[in-house]
Amino acid sequence: MSEYAVGIDFGTSTSEICIYRDPEPYLVPDPATKNPIVPSLVAVNTRGELLVGEEARSWVDMEGFGIREVKRKLGTGEMAVLAGKEYRPEEIASFIMRRLRENAEGLLGADIRDVVLSVPANVPEPKRKATQQAAALAGLNVLRLINEPTAAALAFGIKNLDLEEQLVVFDFGGGTLDVTVLEMVAGVLDVKSSFGDPYLGGKDFDEALRDLILDKFKKEHPTAVIPDKHLLDLKATAEGAKIALSRQRSHLLRFSSFATLAGQPVDLEVEISRKEFDDAITPLLDRARKCLNDALAAKRVEPKAVDRVLLVGGTTYVPSVKTLVAEVFGKEPRSSEVSPDLAVSTGASIQAALANDLISSEDGLIVTDVSPFGLGVDVVTQVGPERWMLLYEPLMQPNTTIPYTVKKEYRLLDADQREVNIHVYQDHTGKAYLPADAIDTGISAVITDIPPALYGTPHPIEV
Repeated sequence: MSEYAVGIDFGTSTSEICIYRDPEPYLVPDPATKNPIVPSLVAVNTRGELLVGEEARSWVDMEGFGIREVKRKLGTGEMAVLAGKEYRPEEIASFIMRRLRENAEGLLGADIRDVVLSVPANVPEPKRKATQQAAALAGLNVLRLINEPTAAALAFGIKNLDLEEQLVVFDFGGGTLDVTVLEMVAGVLDVKSSFGDPYLGGKDFDEALRDLILDKFKKEHPTAVIPDKHLLDLKATAEGAKIALSRQRSHLLRFSSFATLAGQPVDLEVEISRKEFDDAITPLLDRARKCLNDALAAKRVEPKAVDRVLLVGGTTYVPSVKTLVAEVFGKEPRSSEVSPDLAVSTGASIQAALANDLISSEDGLIVTDVSPFGLGVDVVTQVGPERWMLLYEPLMQPNTTIPYTVKKEYRLLDADQREVNIHVYQDHTGKAYLPADAIDTGISAVITDIPPALYGTPHPIEV
């Protein structure tokens, strides 16, 4: 048995690795910055050297030399280009995970292979598989995937074993939003429901702010020509402005020689108020509010029945996000009881410690989790006289406690049928009717060489 356990939070904006040892979680600092928060940036310089994390920042926005937000590209098949060479998103992600692994190995003086890896609760199966593939390319063996809000709840729960409360983890990161409802009783963390938006995060706030900055600049200089590179650089500038507006009421942006007008350079100088920023992100906040309401409604939980709301993820630093959560629950959310930036990696290491028996079952937590999505198969169903359709058949509903086992029997269409194809789908709404309403997991099976059925009755098939 190993004397330590390792958890990794691979994020859209930043990534962290945490070691559970002696018996405490320890966040591993990056040697280059002495900070455990490693930017999820990958770049190549003109000498062809691979750069990861903070050292990639000055190159990442040079077209063709850097990659941001690769987590959002996992499972899409979209290729990334670095210095003229194409890479799969999984390869880019593996560079970041390998950096984390090397940081931890340098600290421990030992090789690391087994890890617990966090993932957003509501991402589809292809992205989960791609995340595991990236870990494998980084030389890591994933013991388990843990949902990010569940990991954050573990980081809180390990220090509060005696509490009996109903909790909500509001996990708003750089690329995804997850809202998870849990009940904590005598060291048991029982996840009740999880809803979210896998395409809503702080990066969308950055883009909304970038568009606002551009609109204000173009109103003042409608015919100015802006180079593509400066448009790319503006996204990083917008991210800095978002952080500044979380601390102050207004922010003045300056970008020298941002555009050209009649052959002359034009500086960008725009002042953005927090009110203007809040107005720009209102549609995004509305989507976040819906996720909150859906998570509560799934188990008929009244907001006033929630004892504590934990804020996790960098986007929760935005004041209007805190205000939204406070409005829904009628109480201020907590951002001091767990680190918004580090809770997920800490919880992942605790889960790894539980898996490796480094935490006594008498002293530690028991965690029950749910599958935020349902599972089902496609079946041919008669829907009228001489009319047949391929429909989605649910086998498990969203927010079912896992592990979960189900068996259901179907029949082949014909007594002489020699082959059957089975496809597995995910349903994030609980309302899928057609396979097109659900997400193809990529999991399928083919049964071949089926013998003819006796007495003309098609064979039964148990799924």
